Amino acid sequence: MIFLYSLYSELLKTKRSASFWLSILGGFFIPVIYLIGFIYNHSSINKYRLDANIWAEHFNP
Repeated sequence: MIFLYSLYSELLKTKRSASFWLSILGGFFIPVIYLIGFIYNHSSINKYRLDANIWAEHFNP
């Protein structure tokens, strides 16, 4: 229970600072960039073979 109180107090301290919002926005930045790339290239993640390593196929074109 003490851990929850400590976590809550740290959240209250950071909620009023830019670090809280930068961490929230930073978490969405890379997925949004990839989404824009998929929309721009008119491709889909479904184009990958099922037996392929999807990470290797995605990051090594």
